[in-house]
Amino acid sequence: VGFEAQHLHGTAEEVLRFKPDLVLAGRYAANETVQMLERLGVRVVVFDYPPDFEGIATQAREIGALIGEPAAAERYASSMMARLERVRESRPSRPLHLLEYGQNGWTHGSGTVLDLLLREAGEVNAAAEQGVKWMAQLPLEEIVRMQPDGFIIPRRDDGAPSLARGVFDHAAFREISRNRLVITMPPGTTDFGGPSTIDALEYLAAELREDRNQDK
Repeated sequence: VGFEAQHLHGTAEEVLRFKPDLVLAGRYAANETVQMLERLGVRVVVFDYPPDFEGIATQAREIGALIGEPAAAERYASSMMARLERVRESRPSRPLHLLEYGQNGWTHGSGTVLDLLLREAGEVNAAAEQGVKWMAQLPLEEIVRMQPDGFIIPRRDDGAPSLARGVFDHAAFREISRNRLVITMPPGTTDFGGPSTIDALEYLAAELREDRNQDK
């Protein structure tokens, strides 16, 4: 309290500057930092990344109990689950087979936030359907073979040139995506499950709904 939100680099020195009573860390946070904080007597609670929205709600309640705000946590969890139910109620009758295609050709398969978002929106993750677990790089030849109904690509928030985004300028990708749905997702929205995941789901569902309405 009293500090503006800041981006930290995961060092113990940065964290100690705030003199925290409690530090909440993700399972894949910097282990050296966590161990150092614990050696210095700082209470650290490590959380796994929840696999679904029910897990996110449970985690919110656990954090609320830790910080003495159980009522606020319950309001958040209940609100999130209500928003989730509205998305579930608007699922399409015919799912699309969508493939995430990221920088350097990376895609997310089963067990990822992107897979969770697609399933909750009532769609099919084409990568998971092909047996991809977690993450994998797909060559353009494989994507041409898969013939998905559409693509999810990361949104570009700056105009800086990037070799990693060269896959989107490749003639083969331009050709296969020409008459297919292409949805751009804001950066970071499919990285880890948490409070912002419901925002990502609503964004994705709205984009898909708009595209279907345009096709009518």
